[in-house]
This record gives sequence, structure tokens and C-alpha cells, in this order.
Amino acid sequence: MAAEDGRGNQHYFGPVTYSAESGTPSGDGLELLATWAATKEHSASDVAG
Repeated sequence: MAAEDGRGNQHYFGPVTYSAESGTPSGDGLELLATWAATKEHSASDVAG
């Protein structure tokens, strides 16, 4: 994905990777999100709430 910085310069932003320590609230939430994303068909209403 490329984005312009307002001065006409293009910058590349590659994939983002998130990690968290297993067994922590952040780790639990990230695992839940990954499971949801991998197993559910999503619609715009699912994402919007």
C-alpha cells in the first residue's frame, strides 16, 4: 500500500504484524480477534457493530 504525505512523496507501508504475550489480556484479545477473523464470514454490519 502506498500513501502520499501531502508533499507529493509516496511512502510504502507493508503488512502490519501484531503480537502480545500469551496469557495476558492483550494476548487473549488478539487471539480472540485472530480466531474471529479466521472462522467467520464478515459483513459490513458485523464490523460496524
